[in-house]
Amino acid sequence: MNNVLGETNVTYQVIDKYIVLVSKDDAKAVTPVKVKGKVTEAKTGESLTGVVVKLEGTTKAALTDIEGNICWKFLKSEVS
Repeated sequence: MNNVLGETNVTYQVIDKYIVLVSKDDAKAVTPVKVKGKVTEAKTGESLTGVVVKLEGTTKAALTDIEGNICWKFLKSEVS
């Protein structure tokens, strides 16, 4: 890929099995960012499975796994 792009102002990143071509000036904007968390019961600290967590102000939601864990993936340009 580096040979193909050569001296251009274009670079690439592999994100979730996709090759993304981007201007070298904007390369940081397509950097993947992970946001992780865990949902637990407040009083007992027990992990909560199957809870839908929605990010306020977005249409993004995720379901907790068997251990109450949750993980979102964003492009750096999507988070501030």
